[in-house]
Amino acid sequence: MVEIAVESEDAEPAYVVQLDDLPPHLLALVLDCLPDVTDLARASAVCNCWRDIVKTGVWPGARRFQLRRWARNTAEAIAWYSERCRNLEEVEAAGCASLTEADLAPLGSAPLRCLNLSRCWKFEGYDLLAAINARGRLESVDLSDTAVHIDMLAEALAPSFAAPHCSDGPGGCSSGVTTLRLSRIGIENEYGIRDLPWIGPALRHLDLSHNAWLATHHAYGLLGANDGSGAAVNPGDAAHGVANPGHHPHPTLGPMLLTHTVSPPRGGSRGSGGGGTCTRVTALQSLNLSDCPRLQSLPCVEALTSLLSLDVCRTAISGGCLLSIAKRCRHLRALAVSGCVNLTGAGLETAAYH
Repeated sequence: MVEIAVESEDAEPAYVVQLDDLPPHLLALVLDCLPDVTDLARASAVCNCWRDIVKTGVWPGARRFQLRRWARNTAEAIAWYSERCRNLEEVEAAGCASLTEADLAPLGSAPLRCLNLSRCWKFEGYDLLAAINARGRLESVDLSDTAVHIDMLAEALAPSFAAPHCSDGPGGCSSGVTTLRLSRIGIENEYGIRDLPWIGPALRHLDLSHNAWLATHHAYGLLGANDGSGAAVNPGDAAHGVANPGHHPHPTLGPMLLTHTVSPPRGGSRGSGGGGTCTRVTALQSLNLSDCPRLQSLPCVEALTSLLSLDVCRTAISGGCLLSIAKRCRHLRALAVSGCVNLTGAGLETAAYH
């Protein structure tokens, strides 16, 4: 039984009011202080009166929605709570393998800051992600083990970054995504990926682990290697004809590749020089590229000045790459290199001296 003590001028409370004694409109005010939708669901199970209040009320105070993977009627629950809880900022649906884009569509109008859809294997909702992103509030995104393809994701997000819309409210716009996890996702087109807008100056933690398709030229495109002319540096460009889009061996990919070139740093111009800079990842603190067997080197090492943790286990990086990491990443505290078959004892020893 929940009791509320009403204070008086004396040391002892004048009287005690139980929640059941409150009129419905006051009880609704109390329930609106619950920050988690799960707490509202539990409150609705107390009695028929509470159930009716929760069912018919609007709950702007609810900010967090956590779906259980064993829950029933998840699609109906998402639709109902999205309508009643209009200020949802955090949605966690990890492990809800049956969820699809249609089930999650009602979240498109929510001012989300954190979105966790890891292990939602059927989800590939590019339009939904673009709609959520366009509100300019996202700070943490986890799409690991989903049906999303990273090149198609970059294509879908690009328009939403042109003019982000921020709803009025205490939160305002965020400075950008700070945590991004894209482990075990696919790629539709080997040469179609260039620039993922979520990888920006605000990014602190990036996880691209367990992506067998991730090669060195993909990493260059994702991290925004810039040669000073505004075009993304890609070691495979010359081999695949990307430097001259008009003579690309896959003509249909030309427009896609051109839309994903890297923008120059703020305050500069495309002809301002500064070749080889990667201004979008200078704030990165944690980078996980483990279990990417095609990755032979780490791009943008000179820009990773804030890096504290790096995991390149079971990749194809060489001793020269490790030495460059040791020289440039002076604040590095944790480095994982187990299973790197191209590393030798001499290479590790040389890197250790730096």
